[in-house]
Amino acid sequence: MQIMVPCHSCSELKRPLSHCTSCDTTASIDADVSAWRLALHAHHIARVTSVPVPAAADRPAAPTPLKLVLAVADPAPPIDPRIASAEPLFESDQPLSFDWDEGRSRLRRTA
Repeated sequence: MQIMVPCHSCSELKRPLSHCTSCDTTASIDADVSAWRLALHAHHIARVTSVPVPAAADRPAAPTPLKLVLAVADPAPPIDPRIASAEPLFESDQPLSFDWDEGRSRLRRTA
């Protein structure tokens, strides 16, 4: 959005704080700033007080079922029904020990 203000000598619209291109007059800071404030206020007060216009709502398309077609060139190999093996992965001589010497206290006495 570009707010244009009238030139203080020829009344042509120009950008605020810039020289006029039609009469080549230098900008007047006080006149340009006050004109810019009034134009900006008028523009926004018109937008605030205007009656809202509802946007055109596009009707969404009715949902349609999707169809999936899967073509397999070769028959798939049979799947092994075994999910997990109950046998160990490697041989061990002794059973695994989970004794982490929890008998001694690891807490500090001052805690």
